[in-house]
Amino acid sequence: MTFGNIVYLEKHGPVPVAELPHEITTPQRAAGLSCLTLYAGRGPAERVGGRLSPIAYLDAEHEPVAVVRALLDANPKLTEHKSRRGLRRVLGNQGQQWGEAATSVLDEYYESTAHHPDHQEAAETRSCPFCGEEVTRGGLPDHLTGCPDT
Repeated sequence: MTFGNIVYLEKHGPVPVAELPHEITTPQRAAGLSCLTLYAGRGPAERVGGRLSPIAYLDAEHEPVAVVRALLDANPKLTEHKSRRGLRRVLGNQGQQWGEAATSVLDEYYESTAHHPDHQEAAETRSCPFCGEEVTRGGLPDHLTGCPDT
């Protein structure tokens, strides 16, 4: 049995749900059709940045990076209204694979941190109190796990 939406996704890759030729059915979900929809927090289903277009994709065929790119392309207001770090956090709340994919692609959608005042914090550094190495602000805990002088 062939499902029209699955064939469509095999041909076109991850797309907004509204572009699918048919409504998503339970058998299609069982065959691996999934949707990435962003929500804020763990409470009521409050959408991030207003109404967003969820992205349909095939679990076995589409890499999370391609799904995140489709999400950002279909919802440009995400990068207009959310900081890079905030959007990374929201995607990471959906699961580790989404956070890792966001880390891989968000630089393509934001200006360099050196030119954007909202991202100034990411460019700041501090010295490790043990070895003196410069580390990014917020990166000291990760650095300390491998610091040769601790």
